[in-house]
Amino acid sequence: MYICFADKEEPIFPSVPERQKARSLCRSDSVLGLSSSGCWLKEDGTVGATELQRRLKDEHKIVVPYKRVYKGRLLAMDKIYGPWDKSFDNLFRFKAQIEETSPSSWVVIDHHTINNKIRFNRLFFALKPCVDGFLRGCRPYLAVDSTFLTGRFRG
Repeated sequence: MYICFADKEEPIFPSVPERQKARSLCRSDSVLGLSSSGCWLKEDGTVGATELQRRLKDEHKIVVPYKRVYKGRLLAMDKIYGPWDKSFDNLFRFKAQIEETSPSSWVVIDHHTINNKIRFNRLFFALKPCVDGFLRGCRPYLAVDSTFLTGRFRG
């Protein structure tokens, strides 16, 4: 995806040869953090389109419409982290890897089906060494808190 602004202050829509030159100057890869020079989305994946729009104006002196920044952000996030629909499949690979490397660990993937499509709900995992360490470290404990005591043990 290219951001085609030839002028640094004001967006214009130049003729085709000028537009080609502008595209080579202002690539979204370098502006949105996919190059080695700027890493806005790699540093903080929660940066919104408004903040990216402000940074583009401050650092590169270009004005980019919100919708274009938003769509460019979505493309850049897909390029950095991969598409969302593929990440759900990675959960089952994660579960298989945990079960292979640490037998007796618990991995539960909770999902439900809506209109014949699987929707992720939540994930729980507990590694066996962590569970064993927790159980070895636990001591029986009896506590009575904020209770009105009557009878022999008045409080």
